[in-house]
Amino acid sequence: MFGVRDDGTCRCHLGPECKSTGKHPHSGLVHHGHSEATRDLDVVQKWIRHEPHMNFGLVANQDFWVLDIDLGHDGEESIRKLEAQYGKLPPTVTGNTGGGGRHLLFEAPKDRKVRNTVNVFGDGFSGIDTRAGGLGYIVVPPSKHKSGRSYAWADGLAPDQIKMAQAPEWLLERVVQKPRERRNDAPIPVNITEHDKKRAEGMLEKWAVKRVEEAPGARGTQRSVSPRPTAVSMGWLGVGRSRVRSRSSRGRVRGALSASSASPRRPRAASTSAPPTARHAPS
Repeated sequence: MFGVRDDGTCRCHLGPECKSTGKHPHSGLVHHGHSEATRDLDVVQKWIRHEPHMNFGLVANQDFWVLDIDLGHDGEESIRKLEAQYGKLPPTVTGNTGGGGRHLLFEAPKDRKVRNTVNVFGDGFSGIDTRAGGLGYIVVPPSKHKSGRSYAWADGLAPDQIKMAQAPEWLLERVVQKPRERRNDAPIPVNITEHDKKRAEGMLEKWAVKRVEEAPGARGTQRSVSPRPTAVSMGWLGVGRSRVRSRSSRGRVRGALSASSASPRRPRAASTSAPPTARHAPS
């Protein structure tokens, strides 16, 4: 990670304009950010030789997760309130941040996944974040903070002095991912991305406009028109009639469906065109 200069500015190209001083991956060493983290000491030594003033980050992988307590956002006060209500947290590997906060490292639960999120306890308990699942990382010793102070392991709570503890159940219940509840009548989810939705909307609108133009009386010439498409009536395109957003698009689709329903049915082979298909249509 980029280090911090003696004047408290980041060593990255932004310098004093950097909003994450000493806390973001070194783009010259790890081009894809924390996803290129390694345990290979030879690689780490090579990085140090290249950038002797670098800071160090630790990715919260599948083995452990981190409770990040931010002093600047009243994290310590929030922890005190939680411990007063539910009980003290067990001793575990703990790092003291340069900004006065703490990083508490816990074993990852075997049967659940901890969320990687900010302000995990919501309103009333600010300043507590989680880092987990390979999606987040923390700054660790001997890194330097912009305040001039250094990150350090708490006395007696360094990784070589104590084992990571298991978080108490009251804490896990509030930081783990909750299973999604589905109604019995809910549609089967389909793996459709936002890009797929927009692409399907465009395809559907073009198809609808074409149907309007081909409808009887549209151009004085009657062409064969396909019956209402199953894809639209079932909505598996991800943009069924209820998902077409603009009024003009809805109007064109309604017109196309009406024209299709009013037209004489013809054999499939006689249809001049077919409705578009979605990339992730169910089988």
